Amino acid sequence: MKNKIFKRSIYSIKNIKKGEKFSKINIRSIRPGFGISPLYYFKLIGKKSPMNIQKFSPIKIKILKKLKVKNFLNL
Repeated sequence: MKNKIFKRSIYSIKNIKKGEKFSKINIRSIRPGFGISPLYYFKLIGKKSPMNIQKFSPIKIKILKKLKVKNFLNL
């Protein structure tokens, strides 16, 4: 758990409304690593958000499940 702060993960950098597309403008790979891996960044770009996401919130695995993005890291 201590090392998670040194890993990167995907965070929202703006409020994202349900149905709004993920883009380079509203998500970014930053530290700490409490969200999903940056390996999913390009899989999310262009997909519609399944829920409202607050500004500066980590993108969680449940969003990948709702979007039916293949989970190749078994998170």
